[in-house]
Amino acid sequence: MELLQHIQEWVKGELAQAKIMITIGIIILVAIFYIYKSSNAIVNGTLIPVGLIIIALLGYGSFMFHDRNKRLSLIQKEYEQTSSISFDTEKTKIEEGIASCKITIRVWYALIVIGIGLFFFFTQPYYRGIGIGIALLGITLLLVDVFIDKRAKILYDIYTRLE
Repeated sequence: MELLQHIQEWVKGELAQAKIMITIGIIILVAIFYIYKSSNAIVNGTLIPVGLIIIALLGYGSFMFHDRNKRLSLIQKEYEQTSSISFDTEKTKIEEGIASCKITIRVWYALIVIGIGLFFFFTQPYYRGIGIGIALLGITLLLVDVFIDKRAKILYDIYTRLE
């Protein structure tokens, strides 16, 4: 029962993050229409990366919201039927998530460095804007994955302690 409560808390955190991601994605989507009307070349250079930020926030936020709700209901159903939760299956999913985050966090750091490099390498304002946008994309995705990784590690520690 204690494990189920921890999983429910983990899912609440995931759902809260998903809602925040979707909300920020919608806000940026509205703001992009004002950016599009701008005649500033740097701002216009950020359009494509900002569009990718919107897709990432709305797409992954929606996926998290749907997937975590579904996963919680499956776990609760399993617990009601068998009075236990399969540790191995859930622990493996968390381990895979942590391993995935290790890789993607490095990729997002590289994206930030590439964006900053593009900003300083190019002198044309449009390409500098692309560099800024790529760095912002990397920062956004890094924040998303850091929070996911942090919660996954906490849940993994709970699994290990309860095993």
